[in-house]
Amino acid sequence: MIQSLFEKLMVRFTALIVIILLVLSFSVTYLFENYYFEAKKDEFFTLGQKLAAIVADTLAKGNYFYTVSAMSQVDMVLQMIDEKVWFTDTEGMIKAANAGEKWLGMQLQKEAIAQVLRGNMVAMRGKVEFFEEPVLMVAVPISIQDPIARTIRVEGAVFVYSPIAGIVGIIQKLRQLLIFLGLGVLALSVIISYQFSKSISKPLKSISSAAIKMADGKYDVQVDVTSKDEIGRLAENFNFLVKKLEDNVRMQREFVANVSHELRTPLTSIRGYIKALRDGVYEDEDSPTEYCNIVMDEVDRMNRLVTDLLDLSKIESGIIAFKLREFDVEDLLKRTIGSMGSILSKGNYQVEFQLQDSLAQAWGDPDRIGQVLINLVRNAVKHSEYGSRIWIRAREEHKLIRIEVEDEGTGIPENELEHIWNRFHKVDKARTRGEEEGTGLGLAIVKEIIDRHEGTVDVKSVVGEGSVFSFTLQKA
Repeated sequence: MIQSLFEKLMVRFTALIVIILLVLSFSVTYLFENYYFEAKKDEFFTLGQKLAAIVADTLAKGNYFYTVSAMSQVDMVLQMIDEKVWFTDTEGMIKAANAGEKWLGMQLQKEAIAQVLRGNMVAMRGKVEFFEEPVLMVAVPISIQDPIARTIRVEGAVFVYSPIAGIVGIIQKLRQLLIFLGLGVLALSVIISYQFSKSISKPLKSISSAAIKMADGKYDVQVDVTSKDEIGRLAENFNFLVKKLEDNVRMQREFVANVSHELRTPLTSIRGYIKALRDGVYEDEDSPTEYCNIVMDEVDRMNRLVTDLLDLSKIESGIIAFKLREFDVEDLLKRTIGSMGSILSKGNYQVEFQLQDSLAQAWGDPDRIGQVLINLVRNAVKHSEYGSRIWIRAREEHKLIRIEVEDEGTGIPENELEHIWNRFHKVDKARTRGEEEGTGLGLAIVKEIIDRHEGTVDVKSVVGEGSVFSFTLQKA
């Protein structure tokens, strides 16, 4: 049983080529044979008409049938041809022939000359009376026009014939030539089919082998791209897939390591303070309260981390169903900032709105867009001095609405901008001015929510001057 793709391609290509060669061989020989016989038939008809015209002209002058003058002209024509010729009268008796006297006086059957005597030219191929081998024969009537009666009468016929054995021999030689050519073409085609099949099966085998390695956890595999066709693009896409999987695996490992680190730090702190409280190891009477407050802060920090992780996981897995509808952007922005009053007033942050007049309605989930705005404002608060200003802008851009959050914070180094949307990515802690330490998931959640809204996120920043975070939404 044929299993490999290479073997299947080889067998199918070879079989197809053999079939095509057979069809072409039979078609060419059949067409050539018909064409050859048709050409010979037309040639015989032309010769017969020429001979019939010579005899008819002599008879029209009142001479006896087949006079010496007529036959002398006929002989001149016959000397230049190889075909055999009979001349018959209206009874089918052979009166003259260039193939020897043995034919003279022989009587043809009435059926053989009936059509000719009615003035029709006739062609015959195959077995004919008096011949043992197949022949090609045509018969042309010798017609004379009666000027008085204005009629045409038939006075006899000219038969031109030739054995077809020679013609068949030519056809056989042609077939032999085609067979030899076909074998040569077949050999060449097998070589080409082999190379073509290899060019398809080899990269597929490489991809298959690489996929097996990937299943064993080896992601440092690459497939050679040797062409620009569909197979080459498949290899390129496979290499891209491997790289993406490798990146995802690396991100998962980093994710686990980051979560472990983020949880271990507050747990270690909590354990230390609880142990101090249990053992009564503290400096003064106010220390237990201080320790409890620190433990509560660490618990809140872990709670924020777990909440952000759950939100991000639910968004990515599609558990959270977005309730898309039209909503008023200006109203949402002002309500959301109003809900953050305690956070903003704590650091005396000043929020200024710069909204386009008659702003169009947006299409999306207002609750999730509110979450995006909260995360961006929290991010601005964390990286800005107390009393700084934060600008909230919104404007239309063609079929989109762009919303921006700008701060006067410490800014982000250029080499960190491309990583700012990654999970657990945090800028230098020395740049964090706010009291509330982030989880490193806020911006990742922002990007995931906006991606689900088919929008885009962007950030522009200058160190020491501040940052501008923006996102787009579809107009309703």
